[in-house]
Amino acid sequence: MSIDALATQIKRLAGSRRRPTFFSAAGVNRRELPQSDFLRFLLDPSEKHGLGDAFLKRFLQRSLAGHPVPNISWWADLLSTDLKDTVVERETNHIDLLIVNKRRRFAIIIENKIDSKEHSDQLARYWKTVSQNYGFANQCLGLFLTPNRVAPSDDRYLAVSYGSVCKAGEQVLRENAGIMNQRARELIVEFVRHIREEYMGDPHSCAVAWNIHRQFSEELDFIASHPPMSQVHQQVESMIRETASQKKEIEWEDSERDNICFILPEWHRRPPTADLPKQTGYRSFLLFWFEDFEDSVTLYFGVADQSPFLREKMTQMLSASEKGWGQQHAVVHTSDGWNQIWSRRFLGSFDEIRHLEREEVFNRLQDRWNWFLEKDLPKFRRGIALALSGVL
Repeated sequence: MSIDALATQIKRLAGSRRRPTFFSAAGVNRRELPQSDFLRFLLDPSEKHGLGDAFLKRFLQRSLAGHPVPNISWWADLLSTDLKDTVVERETNHIDLLIVNKRRRFAIIIENKIDSKEHSDQLARYWKTVSQNYGFANQCLGLFLTPNRVAPSDDRYLAVSYGSVCKAGEQVLRENAGIMNQRARELIVEFVRHIREEYMGDPHSCAVAWNIHRQFSEELDFIASHPPMSQVHQQVESMIRETASQKKEIEWEDSERDNICFILPEWHRRPPTADLPKQTGYRSFLLFWFEDFEDSVTLYFGVADQSPFLREKMTQMLSASEKGWGQQHAVVHTSDGWNQIWSRRFLGSFDEIRHLEREEVFNRLQDRWNWFLEKDLPKFRRGIALALSGVL
């Protein structure tokens, strides 16, 4: 199989997942607050969806299905009872969703977790708050809602997956087709599709993904080992090595870190240099380096901790320089004993450049590197020479 054939299959997969939902269009695919807001809309019998308590009952039915819950037998007749006077609240006492029916004297706590985790004993606190405020300690139920039915830390809560929400929505669509308004139907259809695609896996998309893995395992391994920002890292290293070998303006500096480092030739020629490798791991107290190829591609300049006098001189040099010369910032101490005092951003994160072709990205890198060599580097060379000679 070839990369071209793989690309054809991936286009099929992209086509099956490209239809936006209102959640994806708003950029809130996995945001808990908007999902909780919409779930409250569906669960609340008083909302203008034309369903009354239908969704509430089906959600409870699906949530309790498969759970051995002998201590909540008082729920047995709820599905045949009118629950239209049930109130559904959002963020009351920080509870994601609180379902209360004072006539039937029950309360349901729903804690919605998508990508976040429990914290600060919140489940126990919510249970205590509801028991004290409503006096329904014997008729209180907690539901811990997650995409994959993660077990809660508090055994008074039942683990519920978003699949229960999805199945409840599908059942309501079938059973109430004649009474619900068209707009409500469209919203539920969108919500169900969103849940299936985002959390459960759309069957068609999953089938295409299965075939891609089955037919193109070697190609997928190649893609995984050559992510875009890794290729950017290699290109930056190539530019610097080429400059060091051909123009002799800089010297490559080996690094044990995953950074790309270089120095100016004159830096390591100035005494004292004998103890520098032992003190800093490099041949100079001054260093340029690229790092953080995830969030950005940024060039830094810094001074070793072992030379506070030189750090002060470099800071003075940058303060006296004209505006627009990179980004001077407060001294940032790195974990391996360097002080960042200047930076210039070459590229943003992959999300910021993903619309560009590989060649365009590499051309931008080269343009910014040429700018540094022509504009920034001479200023550094002059300023540092003055600082080291005691003029500043």
